[in-house]
Amino acid sequence: MLALLLLSVEGVGFAATLRSGAPVGLQALHQPLALLPASAAVFLLAVLKGTLPGERGIFWLALAAVVVVLAFSLPLLSSTPDETERHAAPGRADRVLVLEDYRDFEYSYVQIYVEQGSGPTARRWYAGGVSLDDLAGVGWDGPDRIKVTHAPTEKKREVQLVELAPDGAPRTRAK
Repeated sequence: MLALLLLSVEGVGFAATLRSGAPVGLQALHQPLALLPASAAVFLLAVLKGTLPGERGIFWLALAAVVVVLAFSLPLLSSTPDETERHAAPGRADRVLVLEDYRDFEYSYVQIYVEQGSGPTARRWYAGGVSLDDLAGVGWDGPDRIKVTHAPTEKKREVQLVELAPDGAPRTRAK
C-alpha cells in the first residue's frame, strides 16, 4: 500500500509538471529519486513479514508493487532536468525566468519556464524548448517579454520574442 501511495503522489507531481500553469507546490511532488529508496524499504518490510508462516502472499504482492514502481520511476530518472538559471524580471520581483537543461543520450535541450508569484502557490508556465546546439542566449527583454536568440550557424542569428500575459502565461512559445 505504501508503494502505491508513493506512486500516486509521484503521478500527481509528474502530471503537474506536464501542465503549464500548474502550482509549483504540486510540481514539487515530482520526485522520482524518492521512489527508489522507498521501494527498497517496502520490499525489505515485505521480505521480513513474508518469512512468517502463512504470509507469503504479502511478499509476492510487495514484489509486484516494487516492480511497478521501478518500471514507472526508471524512465522518469533518465529525463530529470538540471535547473541551470533563474532570473527575476526587470522591475518585477514576482516573475522569474527559469531555464532547465535536459541531457539525453541523443540530444540536449533547454526548457524555458516563467514562474509568477511566490511559495507553493506560484504558477509555473511553459514558454518553450530549444536545442542547446542552436541556442545563443535566453533572457528578459523587458518585464513582459523573453528574448530567445538562436544561432544555427556562426553567421546567422535569429531572435524570437515570447510575449507574456499579465498572469505570466506566455502568449507564444519559443521553438
